[in-house]
Order: sequence, then structure tokens, then C-alpha cells
Amino acid sequence: MKNPNGGMWASAIGCIGPCFTGPVWEELLYRGFLLQAMSLFMSVPTAVDLSSLVFATNHMNARAFAHLYILGWLWSIMYIRTRNMLVPILIHMMWNCR
Repeated sequence: MKNPNGGMWASAIGCIGPCFTGPVWEELLYRGFLLQAMSLFMSVPTAVDLSSLVFATNHMNARAFAHLYILGWLWSIMYIRTRNMLVPILIHMMWNCR
């Protein structure tokens, strides 16, 4: 069966993007940049809450908002505890590929 939208490679890339490249950019933006920048001007717990709120809001999915907020919060805590961006990136990748 032939894929009318670009073939097998287009389908493969369509799967790879959300699973691998999306989490890298999102974690670098929300945890690597936003969380750290906010932490300079407010308490760390407030920065975690606000960056998680921005993460959830940016996904523009009202039904999954609470779920996305909790994931953003957990991934922020993982980053803070480990000080290693690879931890939330890999967990985010696993989540997106489930």
C-alpha cells in the first residue's frame, strides 16, 4: 500500500520528529532556558510552576492541560535534582514515543 502523503520516508520522519527532535528543543527551551532565567528573578518553586504553566499552555491542548502541566513540573524537578539536561530530554523522548 502506498502512502499518498509522501511515502515511507515522510511517514518515518513524521514519527521521528515528535519522538526525538521535539523533546530536545522543548527541554532546552523550557528547562534549559526558561526555568533557569526565571530562577534568577523568583524562587525556584515559583519558576518551576510558571515554566510548567508555559509548557502546558504552549501545547494548546485544553483537555490535556493539567496532564501537561504535571509533566512539565516533573521534568523540571528531574532537571533541578540532576543538573543534567539529558535526564528530562530522554524521559520526554520516551513519553512522546509511547
